[in-house]
Amino acid sequence: MTNLIATADIYFNYNNSAGPDYCVNFKDTGGTGSLSAAAWDVLQCNQLAMPNSTGDDSMFLKFSYNYTENTASCNTQYGMSPDYEWAVREFGGRMIARDFQGYSNIIFSNGNLDPWIAGGVTEFIGLKLPYYIIQGGAHHLDLRLPNDVDKGTDVERVRGHEQRDLESWIGEYQA
Repeated sequence: MTNLIATADIYFNYNNSAGPDYCVNFKDTGGTGSLSAAAWDVLQCNQLAMPNSTGDDSMFLKFSYNYTENTASCNTQYGMSPDYEWAVREFGGRMIARDFQGYSNIIFSNGNLDPWIAGGVTEFIGLKLPYYIIQGGAHHLDLRLPNDVDKGTDVERVRGHEQRDLESWIGEYQA
């Protein structure tokens, strides 16, 4: 239980500002804790709504996404109406191999432990659009600062590939 509380504190009390007697508010279903969610709220109320629901077979609290309620909340809070199709209309994604074939110099990385992998790019599109799966990791792990725990792991291997990709693209641009 102590480890579970310490894990929750990383998210809900990341800067330890609440003090040692802090009690995690598990009713904070937005999961923002002491982090400000306003920026994400505005983004999802505008162009990057990400409707999702969770059921009884999930580790997350059961939740049913309601487009009507979310739109009304966005209108009330920010005077915005979400454009639920914007990202797919703008960037594609329903048929990844077809929709992304005109893009280049984008690295797609996912962790095999990440629930977001279901929506990630996990198939070959082209040489200028590499994808990497970090075994034993989750999203953004490759973007975090390396540390001693990373030595010899898959995230270290993926970071090396990503660095070589970026160096190659920069070299091509500068040539």
